[in-house]
Amino acid sequence: MKRKSVIKRQAVMKRRKKRLSAFWRLISFLGGCFTKFSLLVMGLALISAMLITAYEYLLTSSYIRLEKVLITGIEDDFKRVLLENSGLSRGMSLLAVDTEEVRQRMEAHPWVRKVTLEKRFPHTLAVKVEREEARALVLLERLYYINRWGEVFKAVDEEEDTDLPVITGVPSSEETRDQLLRDAVRVLGFLESEQGQWSLRELAEIHMERDGNVSLYFNSLAASVELNHADMGFRMADLKRVVEHLDSKGSLPMVKRIDLNYPDGAVVSFKKG
Repeated sequence: MKRKSVIKRQAVMKRRKKRLSAFWRLISFLGGCFTKFSLLVMGLALISAMLITAYEYLLTSSYIRLEKVLITGIEDDFKRVLLENSGLSRGMSLLAVDTEEVRQRMEAHPWVRKVTLEKRFPHTLAVKVEREEARALVLLERLYYINRWGEVFKAVDEEEDTDLPVITGVPSSEETRDQLLRDAVRVLGFLESEQGQWSLRELAEIHMERDGNVSLYFNSLAASVELNHADMGFRMADLKRVVEHLDSKGSLPMVKRIDLNYPDGAVVSFKKG
């Protein structure tokens, strides 16, 4: 009996030793992980501090100061205006220049369509500007400029150029306005290749209708010309033939309207008297 008791106590002691050994191995493992983690955190903190110090040094360093803003795509007078609006100043760190903020400041100008910026270290900021090009005027609640995409981009000021075709008949609500303006731009595109009395320079007004019909008013013709904007490609030839015929008969000054919305020809209306 005594021998069995001794053997039993020895077995219990062995189990305890195994448990203690596993426990200390776990503690040792966790301690090693904590030490490695602490070293990693310290290393990252040191690297971050070094990067911050380097960045602060570069911000004040004369080696990457902004000394030149190279603007292309616009004339010199406009360049000065955009520089004033940009918030840039000579001698500031090129590294600290927020190109997105500068772009937004420049594009806020109504005559600027798009700005692209590029930092060229160590001293230059390159700016490429795409200027808005007025294609025509549109009469809404007041006169506005539209570009070649039919987009309204600026109200016309009193001192600005208004020697452009005027688009009328366009509602102020954007739901139908945008499509009518795109149609009007297509009409302008057809006339761009014309010469003489049918050129874009001689066009005074385009009156838009919601059914696709337009009325054209030329400086060289007292009559209105009515047609569908989708038919401009071949109806212009019909218009030239009709006007040539009326002119040869001496009746052109009496014409009030030339309606080309007929498949077999044109209907000409004359002034009374």
